[in-house]
Amino acid sequence: MTKRGGWLIIRVDFRYCLGGGVFGFAGVFTGDDVYLFAFHSLYFKTLFLGKFEESEKSEIELKDIGSWDFQNFLDLIYGEAFVDDDTVMGILKLADMYDSKTARFRCQDFLIEHSSRSLNEKFQLSLQFKLDGLKKKFLSEVKTYNDLRYVIPSNHSDLDTSVWEELFLKSMDLLLEKERKFGV
Repeated sequence: MTKRGGWLIIRVDFRYCLGGGVFGFAGVFTGDDVYLFAFHSLYFKTLFLGKFEESEKSEIELKDIGSWDFQNFLDLIYGEAFVDDDTVMGILKLADMYDSKTARFRCQDFLIEHSSRSLNEKFQLSLQFKLDGLKKKFLSEVKTYNDLRYVIPSNHSDLDTSVWEELFLKSMDLLLEKERKFGV
C-alpha cells in the first residue's frame, strides 16, 4: 500500500443526500486507519489490500453516501459511539454496502435490546438487511394473530417463500397454543 506520506484521503461525495448540491467531505486517515477499515469491512479489505488499482491510490472517493452516516459508521468501528434509533438505519445501509459484520452485529444487538421501534419496523429491517437474530427475536415476541397480521405487507409478493414458511409455522404455534389454553 503506497500512500502519499503514509496518509490516505477518503472523499465522501454526498450530493446524493443533499439533493444535488455540490458538497463533499474529506477525511484524512493514517495507514493504521486503513487496516482498521479493512478489519471491519470486507469491501475496504478488498479495496485497500487487494490487487486493485485503488489499493495504490492516495485518495479514494466514496459516492452516494451521507457524510453523517459515514461519520456514525466510523465512530462505531472506532468504538467511540453507540447505535441509536436515529443512526441505526444509516449505519445498517453502510454495513450492508461495505460488508461490515461488526457494524451489522452492533446494529442488530441494538435493535434487539434497546430500540423503541415497532415490531413491524424491526421485522422489516430484519428482512431488508438479513438480520437473522433480529428476525428470530421478532418471531419470539409475536404473541397474537394481530401481531402477526400487523407485519404482513399488503403486497404479499414482498416476502420470499422462506419468510412465508416461518410466518406460517409461527401461526401454527399460535394456533396450537390457543388450543392448549382453551382445550379446543
